[in-house]
Amino acid sequence: RSKGGGGGEGEERGQAEERKALEREVEILRREGKEQQAKISALKKHFALNQKERAALRTILEVKVKGLLDVILVAAKDAAPEASGLQDRLAALNKIVTASVYAMRADDQNGDPNTNNAHAPHR
Repeated sequence: RSKGGGGGEGEERGQAEERKALEREVEILRREGKEQQAKISALKKHFALNQKERAALRTILEVKVKGLLDVILVAAKDAAPEASGLQDRLAALNKIVTASVYAMRADDQNGDPNTNNAHAPHR
């Protein structure tokens, strides 16, 4: 009979150790979960900041750079009609800026289903 009683204590001790090990594992997982949540929060803030900067850059390209290129192209045609090389380069640069703006718009709209499509290029 003493053998049976001793086995029960060992089994209880084993279960208690197993329980402690599981509790330590749960605590580690909780801590890791909190760390992951902090990283996710930081990434969301970084993403939001990048979206704002990208929108600002797109606006600068669309309004300021493209506007200046349009004015310069007209001025170049008026000032030096024989300088077709300069006009061609300015027109090519204007196409690059326009294509960049459209690509940024399309990428923004594809990345966010809530984006307003009012500014989508008409093709």
